[in-house]
Amino acid sequence: MSSGKFFVFVVVYYLCRFLVVAVSFTGDDAGYFVDFLDVGQGDAILIRTPNHNVMIDSGPDYSASFGLYNYFWSPFCNIDAGFVSHAHADHYFGFMRIAKLCQPKLITFNDVDQLKSGDADFWQKFDQNKLKKTFLGDEYFFNELKIKVLWPRSPQDLNVHPDDLNYNSMVLLVTYGDFEGVFLGDAQKDTLAKIDWESVLAATKGRFDVIKAAHHGAGNGFYLPMYDILQPKFCVIQVGKDNSYGHPDLDVVHQMEDVVGCDVLRTDEVGPIEMRLR
Repeated sequence: MSSGKFFVFVVVYYLCRFLVVAVSFTGDDAGYFVDFLDVGQGDAILIRTPNHNVMIDSGPDYSASFGLYNYFWSPFCNIDAGFVSHAHADHYFGFMRIAKLCQPKLITFNDVDQLKSGDADFWQKFDQNKLKKTFLGDEYFFNELKIKVLWPRSPQDLNVHPDDLNYNSMVLLVTYGDFEGVFLGDAQKDTLAKIDWESVLAATKGRFDVIKAAHHGAGNGFYLPMYDILQPKFCVIQVGKDNSYGHPDLDVVHQMEDVVGCDVLRTDEVGPIEMRLR
């Protein structure tokens, strides 16, 4: 890992439209970013490279699509690929507008067939050449940034807990240069226990920079052995302020801070979070 100092600061973004907590990792080239959008009770992450833009999840409504105008000249946007962690609306719904506006070349959505609401109509009409299922070992490259699927392992995993889609949630490893991050969607601790985290760590450059916490910081998505192995510098919790679910679990937050030793950043407290990778 780079020995450069990490720092957190608040900046005014695009003519004071909103405040962003920004984390700088290395170097002077500002071409690579991970942006955790503030979409209330949901996940939406934008990854920007010099020539590509990628999203992981898209929030429960159209907040993410409006938030994109802080990164693109309205009404233009360009999303090369989208990764839908699982078929809960607070992770996939925003793509129904983003797909129309930004014309992504690819969206991965493993359990799209399990949608039970009228939202399924949209995905049935979505260009099937752009919709893909993806599993363990699949890799996607965007300039020098790599996204690798850690879970699910195969289509069979999608049928293990058909009544709880959180168990099927995609887990993604994002690496670039000295940066390593893992994005957990709503993965449950039983799922996370099945991933060989020692092997994940051995294939990277050491201590992780960030873990996007599972299930908005809920206790059922907190797997302490994974945190002990990866030793993240930052733990990001995407969560809505005063949400009805009681997320995040305060015991989880305390363990992240006191046991793991990571700096916890929550969108309900600080709003959007920007990480500059180089």
